[in-house]
Amino acid sequence: MTQEAKLNAVAVGILSAVFYWLFMFAKHNSYLRDLVPFGEDPYDAVGSFACVVGALLSIVALVRAYFPYRGGPDGLQRLYLIRAQVAVVLAVLITAAADATAMVRYPRQWYPAFWGFGVIAVVAAMAVAAGGLFLLLRPAMPVRDEARKRRLLRALLVTLAGMAILAACPRSMLRNVAPHLFAIFAGAAVLFASMRMWLLALVPDEMRAENSNPPAHPRGVWQRWAGVLVLGALVGAAAFAGELAEHRAAMPMRRLVFVGSVFTGIGLSGVLLAYLFVGEPLGFGPRC
Repeated sequence: MTQEAKLNAVAVGILSAVFYWLFMFAKHNSYLRDLVPFGEDPYDAVGSFACVVGALLSIVALVRAYFPYRGGPDGLQRLYLIRAQVAVVLAVLITAAADATAMVRYPRQWYPAFWGFGVIAVVAAMAVAAGGLFLLLRPAMPVRDEARKRRLLRALLVTLAGMAILAACPRSMLRNVAPHLFAIFAGAAVLFASMRMWLLALVPDEMRAENSNPPAHPRGVWQRWAGVLVLGALVGAAAFAGELAEHRAAMPMRRLVFVGSVFTGIGLSGVLLAYLFVGEPLGFGPRC
């Protein structure tokens, strides 16, 4: 890959790390944690899944930039590389949009408190950092034409519809397990559906060279699905471990098993949704 592509991959990794720090800072800082209206689901689900996917895809982008498939980079490999980089930017921007939606939905939670300006600063920092990196990646994207304008409009409409769905979820849903899980899955679906539409609009399939052939993947379809399930279980287990670290009070064994299974199920479902929505555009699907 070109030196520019490698430097962009490094920049994407830095953005992912900054995004994770901002996300965790807003949730756990003693001055902000009670003010942020996006600290609860479904908004928190958007940011949580975005952090996980952003971190994983930043690693994918680094690997694709520095260790391309044998035969050298062709149009298809460049397509998947730029999509992995853009997907990280989109994860941050969609999270910032969801956070802004929560702030509009619950203005009295953060305004007119003095530290409410800190909440604004966190969301603005996410948007500015991701927007700046988007401008850095912009030269690698195709020139806008009529077909691309239509795809961009569809992506915008899907995102706006997703934000409306998030705003329509009442906080009363969080009082019971089943509605709470629905709110989490709604946040994940909004994130990955919006990401797919923007990826296909900003980096369309037309970017691949006509003579490009899909690289030979060493894993078959079943191995790939098994990898997705294992990754989802690991993500859920890591989230459960983090939850235990935050709440150090002793938990009965029955509740420990129940909560652990819920977190594992959420991790599995979130990674599965990510694979279903953006796996193929990012080069992980069966037809890639």
